[in-house]
Amino acid sequence: MKTVARWALALVVPLGGVVAVAAPASAVTPQIYVTDGPYTRDQSVAILGVGCPTGAPVSVDVWDTAKPASHVARNAIATAAGSNGAFGYSFDLDNQFDAGAQVGFYFSCTATLDWSWDSASASTRTTYEWISVSSPHAEIIAPATATYGLSRDVWVSNDAVLGNVVLTLDGAPVPADLTAPEPTSHYGAWLFHLPAGLSVGTHALHVTWTPQAPGSPTVTDDATLRITRLRPRLSLSLSDRTVRRTQWFSARVRLSGTRIAPRTGTVVIKDGTRVVIRFTLRASDAGTRSVRIRLSRLGTRNVTATYLGSARLTSVRTPVITVRVRR
Repeated sequence: MKTVARWALALVVPLGGVVAVAAPASAVTPQIYVTDGPYTRDQSVAILGVGCPTGAPVSVDVWDTAKPASHVARNAIATAAGSNGAFGYSFDLDNQFDAGAQVGFYFSCTATLDWSWDSASASTRTTYEWISVSSPHAEIIAPATATYGLSRDVWVSNDAVLGNVVLTLDGAPVPADLTAPEPTSHYGAWLFHLPAGLSVGTHALHVTWTPQAPGSPTVTDDATLRITRLRPRLSLSLSDRTVRRTQWFSARVRLSGTRIAPRTGTVVIKDGTRVVIRFTLRASDAGTRSVRIRLSRLGTRNVTATYLGSARLTSVRTPVITVRVRR
């Protein structure tokens, strides 16, 4: 047992899995023992304490730590402190708290609770136990695959909002978005934004959750995320659609649809299955390049351009453009 702060007067007494809380604002500091959880929703919680003045009334408040409006106060409970300052009380949960909730206990040696729950210091005067959660868990909710260049959101869900959650991507911590709304309930939802520039391949996600409730085990979960190559867009335009066999004309290709991946790589222009020209898009081309080509076979020719892809981009081919070749 230890006194945390003289004026906050908050006392936490771990006894195996037993939780103890005392936090009156008066000069009297009771020592409170709350029976070990987790509890069922309809269970009665036994409370023993010492340290109140003889005959003093005792008040108690129990609340769901995720729901500020859930306080259940019992002012001047029937059992006042005895001659040695000891008292006992049985608090009936009476299905007033949800499964998965973390509940806090607060006591004072007064006829009414002697501090405001709006106080900024309230968070320093809380101790928690579980409702119907004997084995806390954490789960990574993430897509199995994602496309390079597109950001992805990852949710981590668990049993309660109170505790420390750390998500790592390939061993590096990912910051949580603490402004995000919880998607399902009050209990356990953290949002993480993965960067759009993750390299193509398989990445490891690992979450560690340390519940704030005393005696609760640290739990982990693992997942993998496979990043696939991004499919760009490729366009082809020709300066002429009717040409002579000996005539040179211009072909312009444009690779687009991505800003994060370099638009570089090999492009092949074909007449049917026959290669007309092969060239390389460089970074300085900014995805666009014009070349001079000539078609040597007479008749109606089917011209296409194919980008062969890169480490981050898939291959892609343009629709057919028909060109009439005359003598």
